Amino acid sequence: LKLEPPKGQRSVGEEQLKQLNHPLVNSILEYRGMSKLLSTYIDAIPQHISKKTGKLHANFNQYGAKTGRFSSSDPNLQNIPSRTKKLSDGTVIDAGHDIRQMFIAGTGNVIIGGDFSQQEPRCLAHMSQDEHMIQAYLDGKDLYSTIASKLYNMPYEECKEFRPDGTVNPEGKQRRSSVKPILLGIMYGRGVTSIAEQMNISKEEAQQVIIDFYNQFPKVKGFVDFAQENAREYGFVETAWGRKRRLPNMQLDPIEITVENPNLVDTFNPLDFTGGGSTEVSDEVYFKYLKLMNRAYGKQAKEKIKQMAKDEGYKLVDNGGYIADAQRQCVNSIIQGSAADCTKIAMIQIYNDEHLKKLQFKLILTIHDEVLGVCPKENAKEVKDRLENIMVHCVENKLTVPMKCDIECTYRWYGEGIEI
Repeated sequence: LKLEPPKGQRSVGEEQLKQLNHPLVNSILEYRGMSKLLSTYIDAIPQHISKKTGKLHANFNQYGAKTGRFSSSDPNLQNIPSRTKKLSDGTVIDAGHDIRQMFIAGTGNVIIGGDFSQQEPRCLAHMSQDEHMIQAYLDGKDLYSTIASKLYNMPYEECKEFRPDGTVNPEGKQRRSSVKPILLGIMYGRGVTSIAEQMNISKEEAQQVIIDFYNQFPKVKGFVDFAQENAREYGFVETAWGRKRRLPNMQLDPIEITVENPNLVDTFNPLDFTGGGSTEVSDEVYFKYLKLMNRAYGKQAKEKIKQMAKDEGYKLVDNGGYIADAQRQCVNSIIQGSAADCTKIAMIQIYNDEHLKKLQFKLILTIHDEVLGVCPKENAKEVKDRLENIMVHCVENKLTVPMKCDIECTYRWYGEGIEI
């Protein structure tokens, strides 16, 4: 086909293939996606059904993610896709919906799920103590619309998805949607390039939008800086509940340089009585290469400096990538980690609640900010009210913003809602 490898990398990996705009390549990606769904869920699930109970029992690891979120395996019930996909022939596949439809409550039962609303942004509002964010939640306003209102200097009502009469407000919806990548980018430690791609704007425009956001919400900028400084100082960050995530790479030196070939370097040290020679370098050599690496832009330029060091008898290790990766994880570890703690606290209270036990409610699954359980249909109304009450109030003694959750009752997972 004479296709040019993207960025010079000859690979059939997903990231590389996505950059090749060709019908055959697109078909291969579609085929791979469908094959993975079939092998992971459709073919695999029957193999995991217990012969004793006739039910599916996945494995759960309460620290499966480094931020403290639960993970599940055999099968992974937390990674079922949630978006619809349109294939090249026009077929629309809603795999996530269809796969979830296989899970039923059982005879006489219903599935009741509670989903925290904007759980991570609420945690950010609390951790940063930004007055504008906190006030938006105290007033019951939508945070994304509040942010859009400030960034675009427009009335709050003009940045909402729906008008007061319930009709869709296209311009307001667009403004609201446009600020999501900014907030999520900050929480997940994404860089300017990633945010620009998600907003479909240039890097320069994205940088200006981020600056504008921080100008409107200065406490958030202060929190981001504090999280990174704290991690550099102590090597870890803490969630709202004090659970630590260690990030030792934050304390690495930007570069490590040692003598690799003594024949090329004068390493004579009159105080070294071992006779072996030292691999340490002088401050002059260290700062010389540190300055060169700081000025180098791009991988190729850095590799040239490494080669220059090698030619002079030194081995140079660049820790910039490790430090940058740890830096991106600082805020995410605190915010996603606090959200994970919040969900677990809710689960403990739900499990220990005597009233829910009497109503025969049983937890069956958690997916990040969502908990699912089953109960007899005749108890659904009481369970719904009690579950909502617990989830809304489970962390009110800790967070300065109120929690909110959406409760849904169905016969099948992701099935049509039941009026109760």
